[in-house]
Amino acid sequence: MERPDTFIFMLLSFIIGVSFASFFIDSFIFIILVVMMGIALIGVFWKQETVSIIGVSLIVFSLGMFSYSFNLFKVENNELIKLNNQEVSLEGIISEEVKKGIGKSELVVDVNGGRVLVFADMFVDAEYGDKVLIKGIAKVPDKLDNFDYRGYLAKDGISILFNFPEVELIEKHKSSFMGNIYSFKDRAREIIKKDMPFREGVVIEAMILGDDSRMDKEFKQNLSLSGLSHAIAISGSHMVLFSAIIFELLMFLGFWRKQAQTAVIIFTFFYIILVGMPASAVRAGIMIGLLLFAQILGRQSSAWRTIILAGFLIVLENPLSLKFDVGFQLSFLAVLGMMLIGPPINYLLNQFFKDRFHYLREILAMTLSAQFFVIPVLVNSFNSISLVSVFSNIVIAPFLPIIMGLGITFPFLGIIVPFLSWPISLFCTIFVSFLIWVVNVSASIPFAYLKTDIPFIVFVFLYTPLIYFIFKKLKRKELEFLMG
Repeated sequence: MERPDTFIFMLLSFIIGVSFASFFIDSFIFIILVVMMGIALIGVFWKQETVSIIGVSLIVFSLGMFSYSFNLFKVENNELIKLNNQEVSLEGIISEEVKKGIGKSELVVDVNGGRVLVFADMFVDAEYGDKVLIKGIAKVPDKLDNFDYRGYLAKDGISILFNFPEVELIEKHKSSFMGNIYSFKDRAREIIKKDMPFREGVVIEAMILGDDSRMDKEFKQNLSLSGLSHAIAISGSHMVLFSAIIFELLMFLGFWRKQAQTAVIIFTFFYIILVGMPASAVRAGIMIGLLLFAQILGRQSSAWRTIILAGFLIVLENPLSLKFDVGFQLSFLAVLGMMLIGPPINYLLNQFFKDRFHYLREILAMTLSAQFFVIPVLVNSFNSISLVSVFSNIVIAPFLPIIMGLGITFPFLGIIVPFLSWPISLFCTIFVSFLIWVVNVSASIPFAYLKTDIPFIVFVFLYTPLIYFIFKKLKRKELEFLMG
């Protein structure tokens, strides 16, 4: 095994270790046994490279398990848990952007001993970095139906929450890097509110700024039923388009290619911070950064290596995200689906279309392969499957780059040259109106979705032979033709 492959194999072992502890066995004794097995293999077969690598991978696997267990233990045994159902006063610093939605604001506050979530009045006078005093009844979050709300908050280090407590501002924040980022975001948001109708503006805020707090529940439900949630949420495709727009703009302004590539890496990671660092954006940002960095150095970058490295970095920073962040699961599974079975599906569709409708075939192949891999998570998390997602994605996919391009351009341009934003926003409004229409029409189709509760293990037994069949029955030359 080559050294780069050995390194990637070790990263994959860590991810598998986190996965194993997340969904199967979370036991300190089991971790010790795996470590001892790895040490034994290295000690006995240290001259045999393959067996020694397996031994090291077992140790790395156990580190992944320990990382998950340790982080979960810290949150679930936080001293703030003892305050459950008590009326308390806590002083702390607002550590994330304040989200102001319909009827409420959400504040994440770092206090002595941990982190709390506060649902406050929508007109609360507080922002990132402010020092506040919270007076109210602390609650440990409970499970909501099939949703582990406590685990979802635990991934962000949140142990308790407050429902509409008294929030008193103690001290305003001083200027900081993150404060400036959020101020820039607020300026872009105000331009969107000024130049677009409410309904369309809310969609652009979600697509461009990663903020869906003003979006009503009915439309969110329709997005889910139509299979177009990914079109609104910050996803890998959004990040790719953003980096492409920045690259073309810099090249137009006269930058050298490597200079433009370096600048795109910097701007991309600024944008990831701006939209709140969702897992899908972080994953895409890492992959884009690695790809561009490899091009700057004049080297090739493997898609498999980059996605494994991206997954490792995310899981290393927050092991709990793998189990409790559905966005993380959907993002990586969709990419894996497009990488694993996208090419075979594309080839089969090519046989049907007889080398015609290339663009439609590409969209259909990506949609089918991504949907195929995310179905188990959708069923496990939401107990439903959209039956119209293929139709809705084919209809809207050609327009998403236009919406993204216009949506990114006009608010950011409006900060620099205000009078130029309004004409661009008019065209953006037209295309967003069409997107909203497709979402609502798709969701209103009879039998648009299927309610089901299939155990995850059933998908394992169903998917394994299907994926094997796809690869076994298609010839290598056909796959190489399609991938090339």
